[in-house]
Amino acid sequence: MGQHRYTGVSDQNQTGSKGISTDGLVASYDFETYTSNGLLKDFGPFENHGKTLRNLDTLGPINKARTFSTLADIVVLPDHISFDLDGPITVATWMKVSTINLHQHILACNDKFVLWITKSNKFKLADTQGNAFTTLEGTVKTDGWHSVVAVWSGTKGDTLSKDNIKIFVDGIQMDGTYKGNWSPSTMQANNACVMGSTLHGAIPHQELPFVGAIDELQVFSRVLNEDEIKTHATK
Repeated sequence: MGQHRYTGVSDQNQTGSKGISTDGLVASYDFETYTSNGLLKDFGPFENHGKTLRNLDTLGPINKARTFSTLADIVVLPDHISFDLDGPITVATWMKVSTINLHQHILACNDKFVLWITKSNKFKLADTQGNAFTTLEGTVKTDGWHSVVAVWSGTKGDTLSKDNIKIFVDGIQMDGTYKGNWSPSTMQANNACVMGSTLHGAIPHQELPFVGAIDELQVFSRVLNEDEIKTHATK
């Protein structure tokens, strides 16, 4: 069977490609479609539509994308049980980083899981409690759009290792370091999940927005397999 391509999220194609199963889909955003009452549309089964303050569009890898530069650009997701995940978890997105050497949150679901960028330009998938897989320094670059897929195949209490936590950039698995046991806490009751920053944790963290553009972000309660991850990176 030939390689599927990633053609973008739609009502007919909730994961963006026929090569990516809808099994375990929690949320899926194309960053250009809004509901009749102005919420960022979730094409997934739980209708986790996001609240926005302002909408700045840019050209993305698949039609339009959303620009982030200040805290006014964040997307606050509903406090729905579908995000209350100890594992397995996949966060898959396309992103274009504009500024490096910054602490930047891509998606934070406190206190469960977070995908973010460190000041030393590393991607990090963490449980929000300090336990994480971190890619090598310089992994994050400002050279255009990239597919980023972060997967955690374990569950609460498991020791992090190369076998259960991984980050792929453009379909290629990144090397990195592993710290601790996956130990998420209780999901925050209000504004737990935010794209483009965080509304919980250390106050300085809440003042650090993502700077760049994000497109086609999806959350799964399962791990995408290698073929699906390659499909995500193939336009």
